[in-house]
Amino acid sequence: MLAIARPAGGWSAAPLDILPLSVAVGTRLVALDGDGRVYARFTAGAQPSLTVGGALGNHTLRAVDDAGKALAEVHFQVDAQTRIDDGGDFRDLHQVLVKTMCCYAPDGTGRIRAHGREWRNYVPWILDHVHTMKGMRWHSDANADLLDLWQRHQREDGMVWSNVENYGAAPPYHYWAYHDQGYAWAGDGVRLMRQPVENHNEYNYVDAIHTAWKASGDDAWMRGKLDSALRALEYSVTDRARFSSRLGLLKRGNTIDSWDFQADEPGRPVFAMGGSQQIDPDNTRFVVFFGDNHGYAAACDQLAEMLDMAGRSADAGRCRERSLQIRARLDAVAWNGRFFTHHVEDDPATVRDLGVDESTQIAMSNAYALNRGIPAAQAEAILGTYRALRASLPERAPAEWYAIYPPYGKGFGHDGAKWQYMNGGVQGHAGGELARGAFRHGDETYGVETLLRALHLAKAEAQWPPLTGSEHTVSGIVRFAYTGAFPSAPPQPLHRPVDLAAHATMDFGAGGNGVPSWMGEQEGNDLRGLPLGERRLLGIPFVIATPARNRGRGCIGVGPGLAETIEIPLGGATAGALHLLHASNAVGPSGVAGVITLLYVDGGSRVLSTMQGRHLAGWWFPGQPSERDSGIAWRGACPTCGDVGVHWCAIANPEPERAIRAIRVAGSHEGSRYALIGLTLADRMPWHEPHPISHGGPDNWAGGLCMAALVEGLCGVVDAPGSAALSRPVLSPRWAASGRDAVTVIARYGASRGYVAYRWCHDRAERRLDLALTGGGDMAQLRVLLPAGASDASAVIDGAPTTLAIEAVRDSRYAVCTVPLGAVLRIAIRYR
Repeated sequence: MLAIARPAGGWSAAPLDILPLSVAVGTRLVALDGDGRVYARFTAGAQPSLTVGGALGNHTLRAVDDAGKALAEVHFQVDAQTRIDDGGDFRDLHQVLVKTMCCYAPDGTGRIRAHGREWRNYVPWILDHVHTMKGMRWHSDANADLLDLWQRHQREDGMVWSNVENYGAAPPYHYWAYHDQGYAWAGDGVRLMRQPVENHNEYNYVDAIHTAWKASGDDAWMRGKLDSALRALEYSVTDRARFSSRLGLLKRGNTIDSWDFQADEPGRPVFAMGGSQQIDPDNTRFVVFFGDNHGYAAACDQLAEMLDMAGRSADAGRCRERSLQIRARLDAVAWNGRFFTHHVEDDPATVRDLGVDESTQIAMSNAYALNRGIPAAQAEAILGTYRALRASLPERAPAEWYAIYPPYGKGFGHDGAKWQYMNGGVQGHAGGELARGAFRHGDETYGVETLLRALHLAKAEAQWPPLTGSEHTVSGIVRFAYTGAFPSAPPQPLHRPVDLAAHATMDFGAGGNGVPSWMGEQEGNDLRGLPLGERRLLGIPFVIATPARNRGRGCIGVGPGLAETIEIPLGGATAGALHLLHASNAVGPSGVAGVITLLYVDGGSRVLSTMQGRHLAGWWFPGQPSERDSGIAWRGACPTCGDVGVHWCAIANPEPERAIRAIRVAGSHEGSRYALIGLTLADRMPWHEPHPISHGGPDNWAGGLCMAALVEGLCGVVDAPGSAALSRPVLSPRWAASGRDAVTVIARYGASRGYVAYRWCHDRAERRLDLALTGGGDMAQLRVLLPAGASDASAVIDGAPTTLAIEAVRDSRYAVCTVPLGAVLRIAIRYR
């Protein structure tokens, strides 16, 4: 007789589970894994058991006679899910990161419907998808769909799209903004868009292919992507809007790090829509951004690895040579000895005034550079720079993982507000890359501290004020961005209401005598109850014209059936902000309700769009706009509707020091009607105590890169070059830097059967590290971090002494050997 006790949780066991057996003492037993390989031979004792190892799948346990003939056998399933359990913080961190990566959907994936099927993705933007994938690949198999869709729609010249989404009757804003320049395409219910200023899509596409291949081990799929990847990388160095012929490096518009909006500054080309994202190859003042070039060089190396696997050594050699050239050129112009300089001007004669000495700015892609093949000396300097920054953080700053530090003083309004989002916000994803780089480059203690800081921030949310909005439905996670500093409150803004009576064109009621009715509506559908005269609404003073005293005119109305534009002279006034009392209807697909153009005395201008949903939200049944500095200023009733109202918003003047000659008011090009009811100038935007959580990109991106740091960095599980699906992993358990004494790790790719599992224990009194190790691959290079101060070590593997090499990484020491996988190995390392 032969039987296995039912594994905990059902008939599926996990690697390293210990399964009690029912079998006669002295019976010879053989265990075979899911690939049919023998991973255990033993004789049953008084309390027999089997420790599970080897490849996943259907396992067999046989009782055999002396000649090896099977007498009885039982079968059981072995499966694995990524799990990290130290009984404390790192178990909690793993759970927090899974929750973060799945904060928008229970399984962490979204769906795009096109070409008769669904295409799964983590985020439908190539940049966000690939970085989220680096963590999600340990839990999901939804890596490749988006890349297949990208390859299918890759532009003829090799360009790769930024984003894909389904759309309804009309393509949305970005289509109208970019399609004339070839940066948007719509068909079959999907819209593909390229943010024109971005220069990272192509190398992120290659990175994503490499990452998905490593997780799946699907060599045929990878080979089918190689020509597409080569075309993508060629586009980056041949398109004149992407490559600097002077410096021989990738270029882009003047954005914050790898983001997609440029500084609002004199000399930026004017576009009808999407000006901060648009570029003009002849007139945009380009910069060389180091992050694009490191990302590109790393992608060349990744593609070379895949080309070698496909037998295309000549193409691989050309990719490696290009990587070396890009790195050498970049070092010559951007490495300052401590970190990489944020921007190098493509035209050396360019002078900018953005309120900060740009040469001092530490951009977050320095953290990314740590994991993109830079030399050890540069990595050590960058880590030292971040450690020094940590020691001198602004008051209440959550961490040193800034998108940019110090932030820009001007040029980046709205989303670029100081100490928020990309302009001085602290980025969870940058923290993940910093930790992963610290583990890679011999600063393991700093890597541990960084991951624990991420866990602390996730747990600290319970003490913070609640957040509202659909993007904040999940709490207690690692956020994309945190507020980077908390300056003291400034004095109250100074307000100067502007009387619009002389420029008003529209009634609040039925109109007449050549004056249009409210929004051109029928009598009774109006704002007849709106309070008039000098009023303070939501704390802001306004002057609202009284139609009965102003030839029937109460407000400025523009759009179909009304005036096309109205100019309001301001006589050279300056203002840091404009407070608008306004309403709109018939807003088109772009969401633009009205257009406010600031006409400066010096002849320049700036265009500020008021957006439906952000700055106002319908005058029938008015809703709450999403912008913090906006709201329902008044609501009442009219004969036609019992709930009507108008909205208020504050919009920052991007150049508050310039004198304003006039303000021009217009509707959108899509035919919306827009009413400006009140206008008040202020010397600054309203001030609010910032919430510790900032805004911006997707939180699952932060979860993905922190998960990568946890699994690849601290747990130490990566594929060896030229291998995939953990067939030949490099295992570098770094738990000696964590202060823990015992941990169990299972790391499994969601897209394949590739996994490794180990139990790590530290006996401090005996100065011994013990591991039980198994996996589904063939062999592993084992690199075990020794405790601080250890200089040498010896090992015994399954009772046999084994020679170890000692590898130094800065001050750290690793005990290194090669071991077979399959059988459950017992490894004891004694250190001195």
